[in-house]
Amino acid sequence: MTEVFSLIVTPRRVECVVGRIDDPADPEGGEVAWNGRRLRLVHEQRENGEDLVWFIYGDIALSKPETLSRAAQWAESTRRRQRPTLH
Repeated sequence: MTEVFSLIVTPRRVECVVGRIDDPADPEGGEVAWNGRRLRLVHEQRENGEDLVWFIYGDIALSKPETLSRAAQWAESTRRRQRPTLH
């Protein structure tokens, strides 16, 4: 069974939640409202050799490079067993 996680990257913090926070069938795509924030999906990644998928969402105030940089910093510093391998 595939495990799905979302990283929520905002200007103040990065949060990991279980599951995907948007509706993959949404024809609009792009933006999602979550806990009072407007986010957009900036990266989707399936980990090699594992049944693990990461969805990385960034606050619309952050650029894609900034979102990915903050997500990579979180992945390097977290103690979670599951974490994305961002390079």
